[in-house]
Amino acid sequence: MDRIMTGVIESAVTGGDMPAAVRLAPGILEREGRPAGYLTLVTALLRAGRGTEAASYGRVLRELFPADAGIAFLLGQALHQDGRLAEAIAQWTAALDLAPAMTDACRNVAMGLIDAGRETEAADYLDRLLAQCPDDATAWIQLGNIAFRQDRADAAGDYYRRALAAAPDRIEAAINLAETERWLGDADRAEGHLKDALRRDPGSFAAHFNLAGLLLEQGRWRDGFAHFEWRTNLKTIPPLLAGLPDWRPDTPAGARVALWNDQGLGDAILFLRYAGQVKARGHETVAILQKPLVRLFSTHPALDRVVAIDEPLEVRPDVQVPFASLPHRLIDADPETSWPGPLLAVPPARRDPGARTRPVGLVWAANAANRQGLRRNVPLETLAPLAGLPGLAWHSLQLGPAAADLGRSSWRGRMTDHSAGLGDLYDTAALVASLDLVITVDTVVAHVAGALGKPVWILLPRPADWKWRREGETSCWYPSARLFRQPRPGDWEGVVSLLAAALRQGPGQGR
Repeated sequence: MDRIMTGVIESAVTGGDMPAAVRLAPGILEREGRPAGYLTLVTALLRAGRGTEAASYGRVLRELFPADAGIAFLLGQALHQDGRLAEAIAQWTAALDLAPAMTDACRNVAMGLIDAGRETEAADYLDRLLAQCPDDATAWIQLGNIAFRQDRADAAGDYYRRALAAAPDRIEAAINLAETERWLGDADRAEGHLKDALRRDPGSFAAHFNLAGLLLEQGRWRDGFAHFEWRTNLKTIPPLLAGLPDWRPDTPAGARVALWNDQGLGDAILFLRYAGQVKARGHETVAILQKPLVRLFSTHPALDRVVAIDEPLEVRPDVQVPFASLPHRLIDADPETSWPGPLLAVPPARRDPGARTRPVGLVWAANAANRQGLRRNVPLETLAPLAGLPGLAWHSLQLGPAAADLGRSSWRGRMTDHSAGLGDLYDTAALVASLDLVITVDTVVAHVAGALGKPVWILLPRPADWKWRREGETSCWYPSARLFRQPRPGDWEGVVSLLAAALRQGPGQGR
């Protein structure tokens, strides 16, 4: 009878007849003293994505059957679906206390703690899970991810290898192992793991994209940019361009070509050099960009029109292409031979011609909250030894939340804050044009200065983003740039020592 009733309850929920489901569920509970009816109701609500209601009925069961681990686990599932992560973790932990061998509860606690940012605690539960299930590839992968985020690359690599030994088809482990090998400086092994992942899953976006970065940082431009076409950002095409065919080098002259940006603001500047090759094929060009780029890109002669991404177009383009896809589409796209000279021409902001000090701009933080973005940031206090160098006038080009660092650091009163006057990147470019030198982390200001042909010293973590290659002080993208790399991962003090020595020799030196 119970089996029939639970089937009826489940059908009522899936059919949207909640009053009938709720009316039937207590009947089994009251008649038999068992939770079958409510369990069916909660499970059906979870399947229907109705976490709030599932949690409500799950609490009734939890109170009636406090020693039932399965009910605690199910309530945790409902709370998690309802967006109450901390409460879900508490219920899964309770289930595990009631049934120490419940591996699903152990796994959920670990994953919940990772989502909550409590990775050290999560690692303990993953170890506990692996003691019972030594071939749980997901647990090994998660331990690897935690170790990698903690900059323990050697340990991360060991965990990923254990995951592959347990489940050779888990390409996620191969991709992550490749990134670990890249971090440790073994490009050949990293490439081997990525190609193995692609043999198993030729359509893996992550494997293609990571292989692109690996090849590009080695200067293997043609193959690297081919794999770069697998970036998922291509799906973010502006709605007004949706359905347009791709621009190709054999597109007939006279076509109206829309150029748009699917990457960061700095990447748009990086690939701006190729707009001239599109224009030279006899096309009309319109650039569709994020608003901070509009005035700046309007100074480029190869762009007939520049509009913000949310502005309407008077005339619909014939074809479209992302700026970052131009190196792959064009034949002569080698950045080592394609520098056309300064990409931007912006008049400098006013400058005191009688000043006896040399003006130097400074940016110490990228406006990115993810791990990769944070790795690029230099604590402003770490740069403090530069403040006292003679003959220099410091100017902050920092924007975003990090601009407030200036007011609470030892730089206060020793550097002019321009953040209030920098409305868009044209304003930034005008200020950069009035300086002798810009010192910046890997952020859009580095590209603005490089595109203007202004001497720019770029501070790079180790390893750096692919566009700055693996080693070397110069950049094929911007001849006026000089690269200052961490001697070891995380060592910004070593970079500051190199900067101080270079500034004493003269800030106007591009090399």
